[in-house]
Amino acid sequence: MAVKIPPWDPGGLILLPERDPLTPTEKAANAYAASLVSTYQSLWGVEPPSGYIERAITGHMNVFEFEAHERAKPAFRSSPRYREEMVYLAQTLAARFGFVR
Repeated sequence: MAVKIPPWDPGGLILLPERDPLTPTEKAANAYAASLVSTYQSLWGVEPPSGYIERAITGHMNVFEFEAHERAKPAFRSSPRYREEMVYLAQTLAARFGFVR
């Protein structure tokens, strides 16, 4: 079966765009999962355990709830991120109000 070339495109130069294999919903889900992974890595400095992000997704946690949940864990006080934040806070207070003990 021959393809009929439209009269307004005699050279057959029409290029149809390739269909994206992912739907917009799948793209949004991938972006959401990536943001949770990024949040976990920024808080703990390591990759999340296998299946951990999927459980957060099925638990319907948004990124802010996920971060609050991770920060509320007692182990967070020994994380590198917590130490960095405490050093920054002490430096900011010392610069703003003078020496802080």
